[in-house]
Amino acid sequence: MIDADRFDALSRALSTPRSRRTALSALLGALLGKALPGPSLEAAAARKQNGRDVGAAACVAPGAKRCRKDIDCCATPCKRKKRKCLPCPAGTEYCETSAACVDLQTDHANCGSCGHDCGTQVCESGLCTDIGVTCDPCPQDLVCEGSTGLCRCPAERPVVCPFRNGGYCSANLSTDPERCGQFCETCAAGGNCCNGSCVYGCGPGVTPASSSCGTEPCGGGCEVCTDGKYCCNLGPGTASKCVLPSGGQCPPA
Repeated sequence: MIDADRFDALSRALSTPRSRRTALSALLGALLGKALPGPSLEAAAARKQNGRDVGAAACVAPGAKRCRKDIDCCATPCKRKKRKCLPCPAGTEYCETSAACVDLQTDHANCGSCGHDCGTQVCESGLCTDIGVTCDPCPQDLVCEGSTGLCRCPAERPVVCPFRNGGYCSANLSTDPERCGQFCETCAAGGNCCNGSCVYGCGPGVTPASSSCGTEPCGGGCEVCTDGKYCCNLGPGTASKCVLPSGGQCPPA
């Protein structure tokens, strides 16, 4: 259908002394103008992504190839010689939802993971935290969990010591020399935590046959000494290791 404005324009064109070809051109233009509208605002907006006109193709993620200029990349400049978008800066990660390099530890809209929005909370250490939530001073190994205000064992030492109160945590009760065994004993210098017990080996000048140095686990690998060797600690600042005795004794340091 031809709308009223185009119909009036067509009527005027036909009433003037023009050639039949001109009149037909006007009619054809009116029909095509209605049938083939120009690009909509929505279509133009769809070609925009975070201020970058990416056209029909998606932008190139940081660290990926096939860029020609900076505008081809989603969040970082293009290294033209290699046709590769530069990686995100250290301490940030690329989030496709934001098309940006963000710090997941502090970014309000991407807290801890891409797309995790804190809403009315704040992002602290990758956790959404109520504003003003704080912990009382945490004892010993415990740290403040900002989202709850509670003291917890840290990620690097997640195990609570079962028989020692006061906030002691261990990386591994069987192997952690600073928090060894059910009571989280701290092994003295040169000692190792083997199967939940602190072991040291014999000191210099000790007769191995008179001790358990030939049978207890030895060194950081908690190995049992064989082939006539004994577990000896060769003095301050050294760790125990399997050695051959000297004159029936552990050698001096």
